[in-house]
Amino acid sequence: MQSIVEESNQIDVSNLFRNGDLVPWHNEMGIGYLSHKHCKMLWTLGIRPTLETDDARDYFEQIISCANFFFTNNQESHSENDNLYLEAYLELVRYLKCLFIYYDSLVDFATPETKKKLRNWEWCEIIKSLYQDRDVDRILIVTYNYDIFIERLLSELKIPFFIKPFPTKENKHRSDSKIILYKPHGSISFSYRIQSPDTQFITPSPYPRTMVELKDFSICTEKGRMTTMDTFIAIVPPSGDSLRLNYKWAEQIQTAIQEDVKSLGENTSVIINGLSYWHVDRLEIDKILLNLSPNVRDIVYVDPYPSKVLTAVLGSKFANFKMLRHIDKGVIT
Repeated sequence: MQSIVEESNQIDVSNLFRNGDLVPWHNEMGIGYLSHKHCKMLWTLGIRPTLETDDARDYFEQIISCANFFFTNNQESHSENDNLYLEAYLELVRYLKCLFIYYDSLVDFATPETKKKLRNWEWCEIIKSLYQDRDVDRILIVTYNYDIFIERLLSELKIPFFIKPFPTKENKHRSDSKIILYKPHGSISFSYRIQSPDTQFITPSPYPRTMVELKDFSICTEKGRMTTMDTFIAIVPPSGDSLRLNYKWAEQIQTAIQEDVKSLGENTSVIINGLSYWHVDRLEIDKILLNLSPNVRDIVYVDPYPSKVLTAVLGSKFANFKMLRHIDKGVIT
């Protein structure tokens, strides 16, 4: 996304607070989402668009660690109004959806320059070649990103896909599509069935959110129609442990991933791209890796700055593991 937008500093995924002052406030005109006016709890904690990247990460971990603690221990007696960090958590989740909808609005696939960049993008070439290869039965894509870049790319390439395990009626594409997409940490495209008008916007209590299921959502990837007014936001923030948060919708996606990964045989190729293997995600990622055969045909970890821990884990299990610092069309042999 950064390489496509002319002013690349408009998109910063390392420091998610840096551009908070540029984000629109829901459906209103004007900018300044990350402000005392709209995010009082985050602002009270000291969160500003001027934060350095390391400080921003520290704040994320503080807020999410508190949420992980209260959800795990079922502290339902604590109202969000009694706890600064839980209120900040609710503001943070909604802010993230607003931020990535804003980032998505900056990426214009229609311009000739963008089309040229996409054609030259190695991942675009890999996806097209795998899709056209008759020897490739299925392509399973698990992404922990909230953006809809991959969905928009596939639509631009006129390649059908299915977002699993959403009910078929909520998907525009067929469930027998060759490409299956899983988003276990949520997405800006997940639209909750109940919306709150701007004038009645109230941050919901965190506790009923654990029971929200995928059937309560529809999928919207159309530019200008994705809403930030959902009464529930289906996003697991960075440093958020979806297994500890006990979100029903996330559990449904994780279950679908485990079932499909278990069905894969040794004639399977796996590409892992830029995965941080952060400590709160390890158990979730390990469940996927443990369900893969140790003798899969290829397992390739691509990252210019690879995690030493993930490299060790992959090398300890998979006989055909290799690590690459750069991606190219020959990544799968």
